[in-house]
Amino acid sequence: MQTDFVKTGEKEISNRISFINNDLNLIEEKYFRQLFSLVSTVVKIVGIVTIALINSVVLTLVFVAFASLSSFIPSLFSKKTAKQSSDWSKSTGSYVTFMSDLLKNINTVLNYNVLSLFVKKSSKVIKNSVENKRERDDTIAKSDFYVNLLAYSLDFLPIGVGIIMVIQGHVALASFVAVQYSSAWIVNSFFSINSIRNQIAATKPMTAKLLSFKPLTTKQDEAPIKFEQLDVDNVTFGYQADSPVLNDVSLCVNRGDKILLTGKSGEGKSTLLKVLMGKLSPQKGRVLVNNQSVETQIFSEVQQTSQIFNETLRFNLTLGKQFDQKQIMAAVQQA
Repeated sequence: MQTDFVKTGEKEISNRISFINNDLNLIEEKYFRQLFSLVSTVVKIVGIVTIALINSVVLTLVFVAFASLSSFIPSLFSKKTAKQSSDWSKSTGSYVTFMSDLLKNINTVLNYNVLSLFVKKSSKVIKNSVENKRERDDTIAKSDFYVNLLAYSLDFLPIGVGIIMVIQGHVALASFVAVQYSSAWIVNSFFSINSIRNQIAATKPMTAKLLSFKPLTTKQDEAPIKFEQLDVDNVTFGYQADSPVLNDVSLCVNRGDKILLTGKSGEGKSTLLKVLMGKLSPQKGRVLVNNQSVETQIFSEVQQTSQIFNETLRFNLTLGKQFDQKQIMAAVQQA
């Protein structure tokens, strides 16, 4: 079975390219790297707190308690950050789709002298993407600002508590200095953790999209099927549940038959072919090959527009699969 990432129509290709070029880069920068930073920061805090506890348990707990009060602020911005990241991902996908369509149809655009209109439209698409990114970054910066403001404001309170404890003789001056010096590291570490949480929150829509993809499995060693007969048995399919494109379609094709599908645009010709090729699963009915259900894709299509890779002729014929020269020549002659 193909993955959701691979099993997609032509309209989704640009969105997938955008995911690879933009979303995966964001996941790498804002999730995995920040995750490693989070682990190292936590380890550093544990070490510093341990040293501080050796000097004074009570005073250390006071400093840690006040420093941790700022940690709730990122949660106030997490939903907004995630939504803005999702908006940025969608707008970037729209930009890639628009530019792909423009480059693919550039001759038509030039022939009808509408390039200036497309340039204006592309400017709007780019501006929308940049604006979404700016809003997300502003939200993260605002969260970091409030965290720092609250943390620095609260930093004076435990120092005052420590001075009182020294005056009253509960803590030695040397221990107070050691804990206070350690607290600066603790506060800075909490700053780092809060900032990292904001960065990771920005990747939630992208990581959710990544985790939704199913693993790709192939059956390269499976013996080829010798086609004899295709049966389409009462197949029903619709892109919307209440509006079927195919409704109880049945047909039989034997080896060597030549079939012509005719119909107006939108009547389901391409949809039927996608069902036969396994790109779409029927909501009702079944497709049988040699009177058996098949899970692998055994049909292919020759599209109206040829797709040529910047590779050798052999690669374009085999698409990287291993065939000997005799098999290739036999296929060429048969075609």
